[in-house]
This record gives sequence, structure tokens and C-alpha cells, in this order.
Amino acid sequence: MQRLIELINSEDKKNPYTDQELAEFLSIPRLKVIQKRNELNIPDSRDRRKELLLADLREILKKNINLSERKVTELMTERGYKISRSIISKNIKDVIQEIKGGNESTLPNETLVIKEKDNNKNEESFQKLIGYRGSLRNKIDLAKAAILYPPNGLHTLIYGGSGVGKSELAECMYEFSVLSGVKSKDAPFIVFNCADYAENPNLLIAQLFGVIRGAYTGANSDKEGLVEKANGGILFLDEIHRLPSEGQEILFYLIDKGKYRRLGETNVERKVNVLILAATTENPESNLLLTFRRRIPVLIELPKLTERPLSERLEVIVMFLTREARRINRNLLVKKDVLTCLMMYNCKANIGQLKSDIQVICAKSYVKYMFKNTDEVVIDIEDLSLSIKSALSEGQKEKKQVKNLGIDDLYIDIKNEQKIKMKYTNM
Repeated sequence: MQRLIELINSEDKKNPYTDQELAEFLSIPRLKVIQKRNELNIPDSRDRRKELLLADLREILKKNINLSERKVTELMTERGYKISRSIISKNIKDVIQEIKGGNESTLPNETLVIKEKDNNKNEESFQKLIGYRGSLRNKIDLAKAAILYPPNGLHTLIYGGSGVGKSELAECMYEFSVLSGVKSKDAPFIVFNCADYAENPNLLIAQLFGVIRGAYTGANSDKEGLVEKANGGILFLDEIHRLPSEGQEILFYLIDKGKYRRLGETNVERKVNVLILAATTENPESNLLLTFRRRIPVLIELPKLTERPLSERLEVIVMFLTREARRINRNLLVKKDVLTCLMMYNCKANIGQLKSDIQVICAKSYVKYMFKNTDEVVIDIEDLSLSIKSALSEGQKEKKQVKNLGIDDLYIDIKNEQKIKMKYTNM
């Protein structure tokens, strides 16, 4: 936590670190960063810079209130902000109303039109998921419906193989709930992995629902559970299949009645308003109680990496390579054969394994260049493991599809984001 605080205190206040960037600095999952940040009552990156951003917007617009959003974005960029026009659009209307004294009729037409388009928060909440306009489009539509359905949303189970992005989708759903106004800005997002206490059912249930003193040996005081902490927000239960049957039964009573008891309580019922998101790598039909399954109306199955279009796999690879380039602070030249192998090899643990494999590849390449007087690291076929390289001699049909993408060498320039010599055909 101390390192997280230090990073946030030292950040560029105009361009604060996102949760993803903090996660990469600390080498922990993004969800952990959100959890720790919420515990410390630290706002997200948008809110941390909002006051400064609004002050600069006021200064610019007081000089000329009729500037277009495009021009305002350019002026903010000149002031050192790394900011998109959509962010300007979200804030400019309130600033102009403030300057004009709330007379909305004086607002520029352009502002009103773009603001209406931005009512759909899908772009901002889910665009970090590669494939949000492609293979995941229907999944995201379902996720949005689960969040928006009145009065309090629909409990949701996300399932699929290890590493397909279940936690990331849950996080996006939480962000969407806040941006769309369904949940308040300070609504909690509580994450719990049911596998952490799977061997001790009493302790697991106590973590979730709380415990009263003397409920079991070692319960020396009353303690609130995560359900109570998640009141008014979202509780994300990862590996829900590891929750014992008695825990599932307590949970579906919570779903039905909005009530629960702490472990050991007999004459007190507590009320909460919690939306439950759950995730599992197992088949929900065979690993969860029927009485629990039927209380979860929305089921979202995420596809394996091999089931995603090749163009999306390539986007995932480029994303991870770009992160590693920033981590080692070197430009990357990635050979065409390397990209082909990464797209074709049998990555059994999906996106999670792909990320780890790319980190190992970049580490091996970095060692070769770390003492050379160059700002560039070249990744070629010899940096790959045998299991990844073997993809070149297998899967002739898929190899032909990769060839049709027209892939060339990839160059990632960390100062100018990324320069990619590639062309795509419709798959």
C-alpha cells in the first residue's frame, strides 16, 4: 500500500496513472489495485485530475466560450494534458453552463450533439477489452443489460477457461455501472476469491458474511463480512465453484431476500443491496447447486483465445508487447515470424498465459541488449521457446489465414506510441 501511495503522490497531476499502469508498476492484478485504492479512499485517475482539468477548462473558455471541442482539446494538449476529445466533451458542457450561469440555450450546438452520443458509456467502459466491437460484442451487450436492468441490475455468472478475461469483464461492468449512473461514484467494488479459504468452510463463510464472537474457535470478536462492505455496490466472487454448498445456500437467500446473517447469528437479520458478479472456470451445470444456478439470471461465457479471430489475437499480442516496451523503456522490433508463432501456438491458458509468455520472451531479448548502446531491442525467432516455435511447422490452414493478414515486422516506438507495418483483411 505504501508503494501505491508513493506512486500516486509522485504522478503527473495532469496525467495521473491509470489503474492498469499502477498494476504494471506494482506487478499485481488491476483488480487488486482497485481494491487497495478503494480501501485507502483514493479516487480513480479521472477524479484525481478532475479539479485541475476543470480549472484549466474554465480559464480557456472564459477567454472564448465559442471554441469548438476540437480546438479546446488542442489547447488542453498544449498545456500538457494527454486527453481525448471525448473526455473534453464530458466536461465542457458543465463548465460552459457555469460560465453562462446555467443558460443551456447558449451552448454551442456541437457540444450538445456530442454529449448525446456519449450517453452510451460502452466505449469508455469496455474498450479496454480487445474484441469489444468484434467477438465480444454480444457478451458486452449482455453485460450492459445486466447492469442497467431495473431496479438494481441482474446477478451475473461469467464463465470460461482460465485466462479468458473474466475478472477484466467484471471490472468493466463495475466501471460501466458508475459511468452510467446506476451506481454512485463511491460505490464499493469488492473482490473475493473463494479458493483462498476453500479448505476451511467456516472461515470462508465468515469472510463473506461476517462472524460473531464465539461462532467457532478463533472467532474472538464480531467482524463484518465482505457482503456488508459491498452494500450499495458490487461483490465479485471469483472461482465461485469453490464456495461450499452451505455458502451457496446462504448466498441464494441473500439474492432472494436481500438479507443475511453473520456466522453464528440466530435472531438478527441484516439487510443489504448488493449486485453479485461471479466467475468460474468450471461448467456451471455440474459444479454449482441447481438452487443457486437458477437464481443467477445472466450467464456470460467468454471464448477461448483459439476461438477468437486472428486479428483480435494479433491485437492482444501487440498490446502486451507495447506494455513490455514501456516497462523496459526500449523500443521493440518484433520479427514477422515471432508474431506468426505467437498467433498460432497452442496457448492453453489463454490470454493470461500469452501475457506471461510474452514477458519471458521480452526478458530474454532485453538481456541481450541491456548493456548495448541502443534504445532498441530486437525480438527474433531464437528468443521463443521450442513449444512456441513449433507453431511454424504446424497448422497449415491457420498459417494460411495468418499469411492473409499481411503481417510484416512490428516496430513499437515508446515515444510515439506504436508504429506498426501491418495490414488487415476481413476475417
